[in-house]
Amino acid sequence: MDLFFLALVAIVTVAIGSLYRFRRARSLPDISDEEFLERYSLQYPSENRDIARVRRRIASILNIPYLKLAPDQQLDELSRRFEFLCEFSVGWSDLEDEVRELRRERGADEDAGQPVTVGELVAELATEL
Repeated sequence: MDLFFLALVAIVTVAIGSLYRFRRARSLPDISDEEFLERYSLQYPSENRDIARVRRRIASILNIPYLKLAPDQQLDELSRRFEFLCEFSVGWSDLEDEVRELRRERGADEDAGQPVTVGELVAELATEL
C-alpha cells in the first residue's frame, strides 16, 4: 500500500509540474525556426546552419517547448518564469557548466559572465558544432 501511495504522489507531482510548465510557457509567443534564424542572424552573423538544432537542444535541456525560445529573450526572465521547476534549474545549471567548459577548451576566460540572452547562449554553444 505504501508503494502504491508513493507512486501516486510521484505521478501527481509530475502532472502538476507538466501543467505548470504548460501554463507558464503558453503565454510566450511561438517563434518558428525561420523567424528565429532571421532574428538571430541580425545579431550573430554566422555561417552555421545548425542554429535551429542548438535551439532545440537548449529547449530540451530546459524542458520547455523550443518554439518558445527567441534570440533576444532574456535568460533571467525565463529563469523567473520557470524557477519553480526543478528540471529547469538543473538544465540551466548544466548549460552554464557547458558554456564554462567550452570557453576553457577554446582558451577563453571561462568566468567572463554567463550569456544574458537565448541568442548569446546559442552563439556560445554553436561553436561546439
